[in-house]
Amino acid sequence: MISNYFKLALRHFTKNKGYSFLNLFGLSIGIAVSIIGFLYVLNELSYDRFHENSDRIHRIAVDALIGDTEIYQTFTAAMYTQALYDDFPEIEKICRISDQQFRAEYQDKKFVEKEVFAVDSTFFDMFTFPVIKGKTSSRLKEPNCAVLTESTAQKYFGNEDPINKVIKTASRQYKVISVIEDLPKNSHFHFDIAVSLISFDGFYNNKGWYANNFRQYIMLHRDADYKKIEAGFPDFVNKYLYKGQIEKVTASGNRWDLYLQPLTSIHLNSNLRGEFEANGRKEYVYIFLIVSIFILLIACINFINLSTARATKRSKEVGIRKVVGSSKIELVRQFLGESILTSFIALILALLMVELCLIYLPELIGIELSIPYLSSAFIIPSLISIGLIVGLFSGLYPAIILSQFKPILVLKGGMQKLGKTSWLRNSLVILQFVISVVLIIGTFLISKQLDVLQNKSLGFEKENIVMIRNSNIVEKSMSVLKNEIESLPSVQHITHSSCLPGIPMDNWGCKVDGSDVGISLNLFYADEDFKNVMNLEMLQGRYFSKEYGTDT
Repeated sequence: MISNYFKLALRHFTKNKGYSFLNLFGLSIGIAVSIIGFLYVLNELSYDRFHENSDRIHRIAVDALIGDTEIYQTFTAAMYTQALYDDFPEIEKICRISDQQFRAEYQDKKFVEKEVFAVDSTFFDMFTFPVIKGKTSSRLKEPNCAVLTESTAQKYFGNEDPINKVIKTASRQYKVISVIEDLPKNSHFHFDIAVSLISFDGFYNNKGWYANNFRQYIMLHRDADYKKIEAGFPDFVNKYLYKGQIEKVTASGNRWDLYLQPLTSIHLNSNLRGEFEANGRKEYVYIFLIVSIFILLIACINFINLSTARATKRSKEVGIRKVVGSSKIELVRQFLGESILTSFIALILALLMVELCLIYLPELIGIELSIPYLSSAFIIPSLISIGLIVGLFSGLYPAIILSQFKPILVLKGGMQKLGKTSWLRNSLVILQFVISVVLIIGTFLISKQLDVLQNKSLGFEKENIVMIRNSNIVEKSMSVLKNEIESLPSVQHITHSSCLPGIPMDNWGCKVDGSDVGISLNLFYADEDFKNVMNLEMLQGRYFSKEYGTDT
């Protein structure tokens, strides 16, 4: 019987090529767009879950107020580490991370490395990075050691064995002790080289409790509750940072609160100063999920409406089948079988569309997505489930309508009364229309919002400005470089600075002369031409000038 249903379905498809193509094409586009949306959602939810201890790792974050300055940051001081071990027995391991940059060379190969981590030796015990060559444990306990990613090792050493080779920087030489796989895309941080933090004497053991130079991650013992540690943070801060003078600090209106961020929540729930990379937002995940479901729903409704609209074309077929003995349940099975077959053909076409779109998607949205057919155990069952659910949802109502035709009335030509659109079909059309209007309005609003973001005045000039990266390599010859570039006919102004607007800056705690009130300042270094290049408007006072010798 199943074989017969299959033959009848194929015969119906070939007999009604235009209708079948329209149904298939509409359904496949809806499924394809929904799959891309679901892939985005799965990708965002998968961040940092590849670490074996992901459920036990947390990052320490700061929520503070110094004077009128609110501070929300991931940075903490080196001094925290030993104190945390002493005061919280629930903590198994702590790791400090400081991001670095340096110029490195091996033989005649020279590179500027921007993705460098200086880390404690516990780093590779806490986080899971598969080792390709070299040591698998006890790494980075000695000074001047380095762990390279696979692509970085290939860049420096080609087909040579990188283990125990030395890469040189301006101030140090690092021995390569291990090579790991390149970090997955769904990690909230990425690095190319990890060097031992102990190499930087005087930095990793800085004695200042407010020298916020590190991101610190803790790994709890199994079954430990991170909320218990958070509850102990106020006493920790009072003991070490306030020196027991919490009443005096709070009376001035200042505060310094610590809290923990579970590792797997960072990507979608954190937007602090000191993030390694731009994180996602859980609101976007909800939007993509809802839109994907809506688009799939519209495609299914479209399938239902087309199927019921063509009911009159198959009325005599149903009548004859009933006359020769077909039961209602057999007819429902037949039409459901056709619907499910259509759904799976549409699913195959949709997957082809998705694979084609995924080639160009990174250029459009900057995110690489893929369907892990074999590497994930639930992908293929999920795709099969989509085919079945769409087929059943789309085909159940048309199958019931078609199976209810009365053979005598149909064969006598009384189909016009039975073929009138039902209230359910009208409701589906209205629902489809409402969803479409909502999606169109949402697209329009998002487009307008993006236009505002792209054209909003930022307080500085951003057009016709180009940046020369790594210009600090000329060091004392900076003025020569500036003069050479400024002499070019197309150059109006040139400046040298340690930072650009929009890039995280250093943060200093200060006090004004004659005042005990602490304030916090974001700062970077720039020369006297910065104002002209960025076209800054001074609110009060003046900018740096060569006319004033003290400005140097």
